[in-house]
Amino acid sequence: MPLTGSNLNDSRAARLTLESVESGVCAIGTWRNVVVIVWWSAGTGPATQRLEQVTAQMRTVNEKSTHIHLVKNRAGMPDADARTTLVKIMREHAEGIANCAVVVGGTGFWASTMRSAITSMRLLSPRSFEMRLHSTAAEMIAWLPKAHVTRTGVTMPEATLSALLQQAGEWLENGMVLHSDER
Repeated sequence: MPLTGSNLNDSRAARLTLESVESGVCAIGTWRNVVVIVWWSAGTGPATQRLEQVTAQMRTVNEKSTHIHLVKNRAGMPDADARTTLVKIMREHAEGIANCAVVVGGTGFWASTMRSAITSMRLLSPRSFEMRLHSTAAEMIAWLPKAHVTRTGVTMPEATLSALLQQAGEWLENGMVLHSDER
């Protein structure tokens, strides 16, 4: 669908709703049936439990959703509790996950090791959803909008995804604190 008129403005106005923050570890935001997780440092049990709560919440309002993980360069490997909970999410919520896109920032040994850890977790999960690892957001943008509409029936134009990723990129670079009066 070409972006003209109001749908172009809708794409530019797309904003993530901040759902949860694990201070210093991750932020989780949603937009329609998309969950975006920004990882500043190594995943922890408490952080992935927050993701599990958001995933369960999304299943109550959406048949299927797409998860996008943005991992900061040299964030660190997820701990054992985090890996266990991530596999649990992929198993228990497999029917509610349409796609999972993971962008691992950086290059070299660290990035290769992180991609291997993610692949290992994927091997323990069902194949009912599409999962792809990417080196850049541009790679993900080239794949995800078509996969999202194919597996969820919900259109997400590239411009919308770009706007959401720009906001998530700001979270990734600047960090954030969730105040007690927020979720």
